[in-house]
Amino acid sequence: VSLFIVALLARIYLDKPPHYEQALLTDALAVDVLKTGGTSSPFEVGLDNLRQRRFDEAVAAFETALEQSPESFQAHYYLGVAYLAKGEPKWWQRKAFSESETAAAIATLQHALALAGDNPFYRENCHWLLAKARLRQQQISLAISHWQAIVDLPAADLTYRSKARELVSRYQTTR
Repeated sequence: VSLFIVALLARIYLDKPPHYEQALLTDALAVDVLKTGGTSSPFEVGLDNLRQRRFDEAVAAFETALEQSPESFQAHYYLGVAYLAKGEPKWWQRKAFSESETAAAIATLQHALALAGDNPFYRENCHWLLAKARLRQQQISLAISHWQAIVDLPAADLTYRSKARELVSRYQTTR
């Protein structure tokens, strides 16, 4: 029986879809959310829930925040982060991302990207997460286009530019 359990756990751990590691929210975006002074507004409640990894509650709070302020870039952006985080598999599950959460994250992040205007830092973060979401859907060419958009942004001191350039190169040569 114990050998069966070990084999089952090994299969769960090793049975990863392509690009699994790159599609995870392993960087600071999911955890390093804005620090606010309190938790009175729905947006602040959402951030607090996101920090505490209560993703269902974070989604609900950000949706309430968007009802109050539908054109809030930050609310759309962090709602997308919450959907992506909520869609990650648990350690005991097969390494498959939730299709519905990924689709919701893409729609939300695309709206955030439209609201980002000319702000290169907002645009960079949206493109970075959209690339991760597209990897989850096995849409490599769309992920590459988001990484390329980061490379092409005009700001000089972007966080993900060098990694995006590396990923564009790696994925274009493996296609």
